[in-house]
Amino acid sequence: MLSRFHFKVIIFTIAIATINLWTTTFLLDQISTSTTTKQEKFSSPALRNILQREHQQDREFEDLKTKKTSPLHDQTLFYNNSIHRSWLLQQQDDTTFAENKHPPYMLLLTNFGWNHENQTGIGLQTRRFQLSTRLYEGIINHEYFHPTAWQDLESGKMKINERVRYYVFLDAETCHEKSWPEYGGRLNNLDLSGGRIYSADKSKDLFVRPILRQSKLFTTFHDAKSNNAKYIVFECGCAGPQKHYVHARKVDKGRNQLVLASLSSAKNQLLPSQQDDDGVIGLVPPPTKTCLPSDIRDILQTTHCNSGEQQERPILWSFAGKPRTLARKALISQHNVSQNILAGTDHKVLLKDYFNSSIQLLENTNYSFQQLTLLSNFAATPGGDCLFSYRFSEVISCGAIPIVEDNGWVLPEFLEPLVIRGNYSSTALAVTNNLNNWTLEKLCRRRQELVRIYQKYMHTGEGVIRGILDSLERKRK
Repeated sequence: MLSRFHFKVIIFTIAIATINLWTTTFLLDQISTSTTTKQEKFSSPALRNILQREHQQDREFEDLKTKKTSPLHDQTLFYNNSIHRSWLLQQQDDTTFAENKHPPYMLLLTNFGWNHENQTGIGLQTRRFQLSTRLYEGIINHEYFHPTAWQDLESGKMKINERVRYYVFLDAETCHEKSWPEYGGRLNNLDLSGGRIYSADKSKDLFVRPILRQSKLFTTFHDAKSNNAKYIVFECGCAGPQKHYVHARKVDKGRNQLVLASLSSAKNQLLPSQQDDDGVIGLVPPPTKTCLPSDIRDILQTTHCNSGEQQERPILWSFAGKPRTLARKALISQHNVSQNILAGTDHKVLLKDYFNSSIQLLENTNYSFQQLTLLSNFAATPGGDCLFSYRFSEVISCGAIPIVEDNGWVLPEFLEPLVIRGNYSSTALAVTNNLNNWTLEKLCRRRQELVRIYQKYMHTGEGVIRGILDSLERKRK
């Protein structure tokens, strides 16, 4: 007869074998390249959800093909036909433009990936995340976007005008941001509209160097001093510009044609030439949640800061988040309710403690992160795994002034003068940055300017693209 010990050993061995068998089966199913159906291959809820979305969007795309809504090959991007499109109105039936009568610049979209003429074989086989969809819909709905100019210029149908500034965007996934709009959503954040695939994107970064070397447009503008062609690529990696962009920069050979709109670059990661010209432009992270409706943000902008209309916020500065970095731990260590500094791991706990100790508890208070930020004059915005943080944009949308870690993170030039660069390791962040010395009027004016920037350059994909182009245009002057 088996002893109790031997019986436990047998049960444990069977359990381990079962787990190993399940794990092996699961991994084989995930990497299988056989002809099994998608339904058989998917075992996780996230992948099953993708499959359901694919079926629904396949049907939507079939309807879309019967009523073409834009001159682009890619019909899955929303193309607003009601926009005043200056180039199409200017061009009419001619391919040249009278001097000083054309728009100052033109936006172009290539046709190698999403916008390829062969949508079934190539276009819809090119992976895209929803953040990229947001950005590219901002491109194609800009007033100066020309939907067919890239292929028209390359084929010679349209003449290259050396008085026009051309801003070219690649129709392939170079951002690969998996945490928007659902933070941590990964595969759930893929854009599967029109039956787009979910698998790895084989076209990743294939066209960066060849375009600079071979395209008719970029080889025409070979003199950096009179360079009127810019090739803008979205770079969203945590570690700054990747190696293939460094190599592409060498291909650029001082022409300054390649521009990286980078979400998470530090100044010391850039090449010397990129630090001096427009080789890298900060890309603002979109908020996963916003605080105030647009009409309330509009009211904030019209408040008279010197007339007593401005509202005093009771909390000096705040931070709520997981203490997974030294910077975050340093922020949390400065929690001090008596000095109106709220810093901790849980915004609900922070708010409840603060309300009970300092002001009367308000009814219907939701104790959200947004509520905490709405009550704060300043808010710390440390990164997590990357230099950037989505909370940066969320804080601005709440009308708080962001305190950004002084780690060299490259911000858009229109935001840099408005934020506070703080040393998070300091034991007295408020004292070091003189936060207590800000008057209500100064707080009000800074808040107004940040909200104005948010409304213009951060709230929508169109605004983000406008911010990139305005920055490049200002650098030319």
